[in-house]
Amino acid sequence: MKKLFPLLFGLLLINCKSINMPSCEPGRKCTTTRTADKGIEEKTDGLGRTYISFVSKKNHYLIRHKSERINDDPRLQDAGHVEEIVLELPNENLKTVLQNDELSQVKAYFIRRCFCKGLAGSFPIEKGTLKINHTKNATEIDFQYTKPPTDETGHLKFRIK
Repeated sequence: MKKLFPLLFGLLLINCKSINMPSCEPGRKCTTTRTADKGIEEKTDGLGRTYISFVSKKNHYLIRHKSERINDDPRLQDAGHVEEIVLELPNENLKTVLQNDELSQVKAYFIRRCFCKGLAGSFPIEKGTLKINHTKNATEIDFQYTKPPTDETGHLKFRIK
């Protein structure tokens, strides 16, 4: 029993960062992070396309969920496919439901990085329902959304500390 306790305590410490993380599709690696004092800055390139960067921003939290295709063949340099959902939340407690155009209040973005013509880029999410329960201690998200620029849908549900 004395040997089992340190092992259990170690496993508890490893898992204390996140609770109820979203499931990941087979063949993909997923990570979800919650970062204090970070936010989203929207920019426009020389061709008029919108892109975003992550910046220091007091009194905000940056929520990022990234899903990467696992490439087992090192000969394929352009086989990567990454999809990301990003949200900017205020420091204050927030318990609400946002739909469609209201998603701009939390700067909801869908980012796709791939060699897929017309589908790669950073896109504001304009269709979906986002349920948020956010405090300084944890954030719960239940988000059903449409992945722009397609009509493909996604669902993300998790709780992170």
